[in-house]
Amino acid sequence: MMQSENLSKTCILYVDDDRDNLESFKAVFRREYEVYLANSAKEAMAILRETTIHVLITDQRMPDMTGSELLERLAESYPDMLRYILTGFSDFDPLVHALNEGRLQGYFSKPLDPETIRTRIEDAMAIYHLKKENEGLFLSLQESEQRVRDQLTELEQVYSTAPVGLVFVDRELRIIRINEKLAEIDGLSVLEHLGRPLEEIVPNLIDQLRSVYQPVLDTGRPALNVPIHGTTRAQPGIERDWLGSYYPFTNNKGEITGVIGGVIEITELRRAERKVLQARRFTENLLQTANAMILVLDFAGKVKLINPKVEALTGYQYEELIGRDWFDSVVPKKDYPEVWQEFTRIMEGGSPRLFESPVLNRDGGKHTISWSNSVMKENGQPIGILSVGIDISERILAKEEKRRLARQLQQAQKMEAIGNLAGGIAHDFNNILSVILGFTELAIIDADPKSSTARFLHDVIAAGIRAKELVTQILTIARQTDEEFKPIRVNTIVREVLKFIRSSIPTSIDIQQQLSSDSLTMANATQLHQVFMNLCTNAAHAMGEDGGTLKVEVTDQSVESNSRLHREGLSAGEYITIRVSDTGIGIPHEIIGSIFEPYFTTKEPGEGTGIGLALVNSIIEKQGGRVTVASQAGEGTVFTVYLPITREQKPADAVEKESLPGGREHILFVDDEEKIAEMGSKILERLGYSVATRTGSRDALDLFRAEPETFDLVITDMTMPEMTGDILCQKLKKIQPDIPVLLCTGYSKKISRERVQEVGIDAVLFKPYTRAKMTKIVRRLLDKPA
Repeated sequence: MMQSENLSKTCILYVDDDRDNLESFKAVFRREYEVYLANSAKEAMAILRETTIHVLITDQRMPDMTGSELLERLAESYPDMLRYILTGFSDFDPLVHALNEGRLQGYFSKPLDPETIRTRIEDAMAIYHLKKENEGLFLSLQESEQRVRDQLTELEQVYSTAPVGLVFVDRELRIIRINEKLAEIDGLSVLEHLGRPLEEIVPNLIDQLRSVYQPVLDTGRPALNVPIHGTTRAQPGIERDWLGSYYPFTNNKGEITGVIGGVIEITELRRAERKVLQARRFTENLLQTANAMILVLDFAGKVKLINPKVEALTGYQYEELIGRDWFDSVVPKKDYPEVWQEFTRIMEGGSPRLFESPVLNRDGGKHTISWSNSVMKENGQPIGILSVGIDISERILAKEEKRRLARQLQQAQKMEAIGNLAGGIAHDFNNILSVILGFTELAIIDADPKSSTARFLHDVIAAGIRAKELVTQILTIARQTDEEFKPIRVNTIVREVLKFIRSSIPTSIDIQQQLSSDSLTMANATQLHQVFMNLCTNAAHAMGEDGGTLKVEVTDQSVESNSRLHREGLSAGEYITIRVSDTGIGIPHEIIGSIFEPYFTTKEPGEGTGIGLALVNSIIEKQGGRVTVASQAGEGTVFTVYLPITREQKPADAVEKESLPGGREHILFVDDEEKIAEMGSKILERLGYSVATRTGSRDALDLFRAEPETFDLVITDMTMPEMTGDILCQKLKKIQPDIPVLLCTGYSKKISRERVQEVGIDAVLFKPYTRAKMTKIVRRLLDKPA
């Protein structure tokens, strides 16, 4: 291998994949040293094959090979070359490993300190030359005695004039040679050192020194750049730091007879490093714990530094933002000109001020940030912009929430009014409907199924059911009902609605349907019927007598995470999508945000109540779905309903026809409405039951107390003047604990699941009820094991 050695200057090879770092390094050190540059490990090894390099400094992080890996390859081939790693604190583990393996003499911390590097290189080269001279001395001793004397003289001169402390100890760690420099450090003269063991000279350091000297004596391998920390005789009580390199000394037989050590004091350097470290840790702690966004940009708007608050708020990781254009990454396009104008103003020397601007996170969410911007300088020269931002989104939302709550209070007052109305009429109205539906069902049993009378009676029942649905609608908008949800096939409901409204809307309106989904949703069939009736009726009203096209489409749709619908509040999953569109007059932009509010209507007085769309929105939200609207004045409207798909397989409309169950048991029927009591008894008696009726709760209690073993079941109304049904149930249970009690109610705020369990009610039947529903519950309670 051919090599040429430059004897006039120390040759340094600097390896770094960053071209700017290479050029900066050469500019700083080219006057003192012969500087060679390599931008990769491969290029570095090529230079080493052609040139004698005294000092190798390599960056740890490089794409093709790390600095520690490069030194591992070079350690055996170039043992005399001084090897250093340039590292940040995050690279400390590979650095420690490399030091332990002896692949390097030391490290330099980022950012580079030229003075530190010069000092370390000069000290190391002194030791390097000393080693070379010693090696020459030892070789010369073998050639001639005179040569030995000459070399010993030179060695003594080196010892006396070297800028570093030098010492030679034997295998018993006794001091054989020491120079003035090191003797001054110990606080004794050179003669006072000679022949004495180290533990007498530096007792406070002996444990550290023995752990260094002994491995060198045992293995013959040098220990380079070993830090030593402690106190000496010269300055007791003062902590000091040294850096030493230790080499084995062998005789002409190759036996290790001692150790030569070179030591420099680095106390001030360590103090400076500790201060830098403390300052860095303080800064890092400040960045980590600050409850504000801290951001540094260069004058091109590229991100140079961010703190964790920026990561948390934007959703981007540190590596994703560093080096990227801040404005292209997180500033909304419509706000870009204003934000860039403020950035430019600060760059041009404008005075700092608070500036509010929006920031987008990676999911599309927006935060409003109050920024304080200022110019950063280094050596009096501007180097970038420091921005500190506080998220004021919640403050802005609080103002909006205050306005929203004011509107909500008005709506709540409206809801309270309608709720009071609903509660007031529900009980009496349902009692009336119970009588109508009950006696009509009894009349149908006696009527000729083919007669007009039977047909008329069926119409009465249909009207009664519609009246029942009207009560349910009022209670639903007032949030006063607990509806039973079952698997519903939406297509079935849509077909029924379209068939029903065909006869009630102008013939000039063309109805089109595209029902592509056969999926099920957990819902209340009556409520879905109300939803689609309302939407279709509104669509027809928007087109009027001039006509148009009413189109209803039912399809399945997946809502993915991070999709627009998901960001707007709809959970990810599978949905049935129902679109009701018309070609009518459309909805003006200024009112479209209010159409779902209770009592809001654009119809003339007497034509609408303003609760229709509020009801639609209430029903769909309670069923886990959502309603959206898209419209432009004069171009029609599209309402889209999203209902979550259920995996239940049996739809609610799949009811098997079966005969009504009867029995021979004795039943006590209690209701303060005489006609309801009469109706209930007749329904049950026709199925074989023996029925005793009472229109007063106290009379019923007296009868039961007199003959408790006579009755197998008690059916009682809830709202009665002398004693409510729940209290009656408690008293009955005290007399006979196992008597089953069926509670009937048109509407009562007092009845809840907790109250039912508390008083021991076995089942609840809501009025108006059908003959089939009542008799099935009766049979179930009678057949229930005691």
